[in-house]
Amino acid sequence: MIWFRKFAAVYLLSIGAALVFLPFPGHLEGERTQEVVRLEIRSAPFTEESARARFGDSFIELSYEGMAGFPELREAILGLMDKSGYRCVPSGEWHALLVDRSIADPVGMAYVFRDSLYRISSIETRDFEPEGELVCFEVTMLGAYDNLNWNPMSRIEAVDLDGYPELKTELERLASGPIPADGIGEISLRQWRRFQRRELDNRFFRLNFVVFDKMYSGTVEDAEVPWSLQTPWLEQTAGAIGAAAILLGILMVIASYRTNSARPGIPISSPWFTVFCDVISLIGGSIFAILAIDTLWVGPISQSSLVGLHPEWPSTQPITGLHFISVPVFLVVLPLLTLWFTSLSAQRIQVDGEQVTSHGAFGPMSIPWQDLNHVRLRKQRNPFSFSVIDFRTLQKVLELEGKEHSITINEPGSRKRKGEILDAMRRYTPESKKSLFKVIEKDW
Repeated sequence: MIWFRKFAAVYLLSIGAALVFLPFPGHLEGERTQEVVRLEIRSAPFTEESARARFGDSFIELSYEGMAGFPELREAILGLMDKSGYRCVPSGEWHALLVDRSIADPVGMAYVFRDSLYRISSIETRDFEPEGELVCFEVTMLGAYDNLNWNPMSRIEAVDLDGYPELKTELERLASGPIPADGIGEISLRQWRRFQRRELDNRFFRLNFVVFDKMYSGTVEDAEVPWSLQTPWLEQTAGAIGAAAILLGILMVIASYRTNSARPGIPISSPWFTVFCDVISLIGGSIFAILAIDTLWVGPISQSSLVGLHPEWPSTQPITGLHFISVPVFLVVLPLLTLWFTSLSAQRIQVDGEQVTSHGAFGPMSIPWQDLNHVRLRKQRNPFSFSVIDFRTLQKVLELEGKEHSITINEPGSRKRKGEILDAMRRYTPESKKSLFKVIEKDW
C-alpha cells in the first residue's frame, strides 16, 4: 500500500529529524524513591548505677503499674514522656505520692519513667476554682534511660562492628562531633538488615543500641534519594539513530514515488502537489515528534524539557498542554492526515472497455461496467474546519456505485486532467450506461 509507505516514511523522517536536532544533555539527574536507613543519635543513656551516683537519694523509679493509685498524676507523667514540659495535678495526689515515696523536698528530684530520665525543675501550688488546690510542676528531660523493664537497649562493643564496616564508619562519624538531631547514613540496606538480625533485639520497631558512648536508633523508611548519570554518549547515539532513520525514510519516500509513477491510469494531481502534501505532513510530523519525545523525557524519565517548555507548577505539573496533546496527535492524527493527503495526491484513474479502476491509497479497486448502478457528484467538506459557518466545500468528488462496492474519484487539480478522465469515460462507457454520466458533463 502506498499509504503505508508514506506513513512509515513520514514517521521515520520525523523521528529522525527530532533525534538529530534535539539538544540531549551530557548528564541526567533526578530523584528516586528507595529504602534508606535513618539513624538517630542521642547521649548515652543513664543506667541505674550512673543515675544514683549523680542524684543520690533524690532519684526514684516510676512505673505505669506502680502509679495505679495516682491516676491524674500518672496521666501528667505520660503527657511529659520524651520531652520537657509543665503540668498541673490535684494537690492531694501529689502529696500522697511524696508520702508514699518518702520524699521530703521534690525540687531537684530525678525520676525515671519507662525509657527516659527527668528532673523536677520547679513546683508551684495554686488555688483554682472550682478545681481546688493544684500543684503545678515543671520537668526537664535529662536523657534516655536503660530500662530493662520497658525497652531493652543492646550495648555493642566497637570490636563487634568490625563485620559491618560501612555501619561502623557512619556511627563513628556521628559520634565524633556535636550530636545532630538526625541523619541519613550512607549504609547499605543489606548490611543494616544483617546487623539488625544478628546484634539487636528484633521485637521492637525502634531498635536502640549503645556504642561509642552514644545511643543510636535505626529505622528503615522510604526517602527521595538524588541520582545522577553522566551521558556523554547520549547525543551521539541519538544523532546516529536519527541519521539512520532519516536515510531509511528517504529511501521509502523514493520507493513510494517510483511505485506511484509506475501505476497505470490518469493521475488526479500533479507531482508537485504530491510533494507539497508530503512536506506538510513531514513538517507537522517533525514538530509533534519533537514534542512527543520531550513528553517522554519530562514524564517517565523526569528530566527538564529539551525544548524549554516550563510548566506553571514545576513540582506538581511536569506535563504542559503541548505535551499533553503531542502523543495523541503523533500517534493518531498524523496517520489520518497522511492518509487524507495520500488519497488526494496519489490517486490514479484507469478506464478501459471492461471496467473503471481507482489506484488509491490502499491499492486498486475496480467496478466492471456491467456492475455500475449509479453515478453522482458529492460535495466533500473540509474536515479540518472547526467553524460551522466556515464549513466550506473542499472539492466535488465523483462516486461510482457498483453492486458490491463503490469508487470515489477525487476532483482533479487541473482542467487538463479532468478533461482526460472525461474523455476516457466518453470513449469506454457502454451505450447502456452513458445516461449515468450526464451529471458529469454538466456539473463536474
